[in-house]
Amino acid sequence: MVLGLEINGVYTDLTGIGRGLLWEQTQPGRFVATILDDQDRPAFQVTRTYRLEAGSYDIAVRTNVQNVTSQPAELVLYQFGPVELQREQASYGGDIRRVRFGYIVPAADPGRRTVLSDAFIWRQQSGDVLGKRAPEQTQWGPEDLYPEVHPIWPNTRSQNRNFDLVWAAFTDRYFGVAVHPALPPDHAGPIPNLLPGQRLDRVLLNRRTGDGAAMRLTSAPVTANPGQTADFSVAVYAGPQSSGIIRQEPRAAAAGIDAIVLYNFGGLCAACTFPILTNALFGVLVLLHNYLVFDWALAIILLVVIVRTILHPVTRWSQVRMQRFGKQMQAMAPKQKKLQEKFKDDPKRMQQEMRKLWAEEGVNPAGLLGCLPMFLQTPVWIALFATLFFAVELRHQPAFFGLFQTFGGWTFLGDLAAPDSFVKFATGITLPWKGVVDSVNVLPLLLGVVFYFHQKYLTPATPNMTPEQAQQQKIIKVMTVVMFPIFMYTAPSGLTIYFITNSVLAIFETRWIRASAEKKGLLDPEQYKQRKQAKRAGKPGGFMARLQAAAEQAQALREQQQAAKGRPGATPPGAGKSKQLRPSRPDPVDPNKRFKRRK
Repeated sequence: MVLGLEINGVYTDLTGIGRGLLWEQTQPGRFVATILDDQDRPAFQVTRTYRLEAGSYDIAVRTNVQNVTSQPAELVLYQFGPVELQREQASYGGDIRRVRFGYIVPAADPGRRTVLSDAFIWRQQSGDVLGKRAPEQTQWGPEDLYPEVHPIWPNTRSQNRNFDLVWAAFTDRYFGVAVHPALPPDHAGPIPNLLPGQRLDRVLLNRRTGDGAAMRLTSAPVTANPGQTADFSVAVYAGPQSSGIIRQEPRAAAAGIDAIVLYNFGGLCAACTFPILTNALFGVLVLLHNYLVFDWALAIILLVVIVRTILHPVTRWSQVRMQRFGKQMQAMAPKQKKLQEKFKDDPKRMQQEMRKLWAEEGVNPAGLLGCLPMFLQTPVWIALFATLFFAVELRHQPAFFGLFQTFGGWTFLGDLAAPDSFVKFATGITLPWKGVVDSVNVLPLLLGVVFYFHQKYLTPATPNMTPEQAQQQKIIKVMTVVMFPIFMYTAPSGLTIYFITNSVLAIFETRWIRASAEKKGLLDPEQYKQRKQAKRAGKPGGFMARLQAAAEQAQALREQQQAAKGRPGATPPGAGKSKQLRPSRPDPVDPNKRFKRRK
């Protein structure tokens, strides 16, 4: 929508609000508005043409302004760009509508071929977008017509890093509306700016309700000589956030709109969700669906199996060390308690004795780091979670080849992007933080049962726990078994299938790892200590052995020095050997003379 045209600093409104119809449709998709001068003669002709090809999501929006006067004019066009998308009824994940920008970094990409989009992931209701209400102006103009305006591009960050804007968009979970340059379908050169000098503002459309916003595009000044036409054409992609679909749109693909696809919740999770990881997981998911199982639910299950198989060596290494360390600490608990009681008045001596005890029992403090590899796996599972949540390919797709829908149109697992809907109600109720609940969902309840058995059979018993530790463990169990299924009650069924599959596999994997480690004696503290001592005896020159020997030698030397300081007249260790260790002085004879003497 064209808002207005500024001619030599004078704004002319073209919305027709309060003035009647200004645009004339000359043919389908083509509209013309004529601006008259003071003598009611045509001065400028604005032509707006919309073109949408069949089966395409990309709309060509051509805007031309012809100067029919006898004088050159400086023109600035005001027009609406994308309009924000409506919020989904279900509120799982919160309001994830965003304002997005695609940009090029000329300093790093002189050829202007790569469009980036990860520097600006703004929630639609964030302070970066909403800003503050602009003061109303007294004279007629765009600021008066839409007084709540906040500039969003250029911004401080884009100016500091010299980003060039290529496209701007409103997005939600699955779809996006992005304005981008009007490139030819066969464009293969550098990607241009979105109308060089373009300025973007967020404009609130409904001031009373606070709903409905759009981007206002303000062009840079363009000079149109008499008889010439100024071109302000753009294109708009309005469709799914799918790389495969966008690449089938020549203009959108040439403008790098595929960078709009982002499997990321933003916020704290953004740091753990790497695009290269999420794209790889999605690529494997698509391959499994298209070439192996031909069902998205089975593809999700198989993808989880593949990921757990790849991470199994890390999981096994971590779990064996954590379980062995826990048993070692349990075995040492009585001895540690005796040392604490014996040296309770001498903390320094207690630390020394504790170190000796750990060395005698073969306990390595590095066992505390056994959980570190498990945390290193966290980005993988967060990335998989985000990929399944934002994948538009799962929308309206039934699970297991639509098996349950063959029973009289049963709604159970009829849409992997929605709750499983085991029993569907005619009307629903709105609950805080859960949105509209209109069905009985059984997968979250099954998830709670899986978590219960996971806690019951796989959580190791820890003796000698304090009442505070026991209470903390109980709270963790309640949060896992009860609260998490409640949190997942309105989650998409595809995500619930992912969690159930992952938890079931984790149970069997952990039981197998524990049984295998116990069979090999890796969890028995005594057997592990004997094996470790035998290994050290076979490799006396190992790095850890040398490091431990050096530490023991340094400790012995410090103890000797402290003992020597306490005896009057005692000779410090090594005092008589300093003369032998001193390097000999070089020959004082002049080198030249010595050379002559040899000669």
